[in-house]
Amino acid sequence: MTIETSSAETILPANASALIATVAGDLEFIMAHGPDDSEVPANVQLLCAVLLRGKDPVWVNKMSSWLEAQNGTI
Repeated sequence: MTIETSSAETILPANASALIATVAGDLEFIMAHGPDDSEVPANVQLLCAVLLRGKDPVWVNKMSSWLEAQNGTI
């Protein structure tokens, strides 16, 4: 199977997970498939937590304020 892409698309490796912010302001999550009995890695759990907390405007504002306070160090 061939997947045609444009220059604006990215192909995610099969063993990778991603949290995606869309132009519309939505968050989407893609999780790599692993064995049914394997534990979810900590970094993937973090992405899940951000996805779920990202629906809370108070938390989003708090994180945005924290980021702004970093004065460009990120």
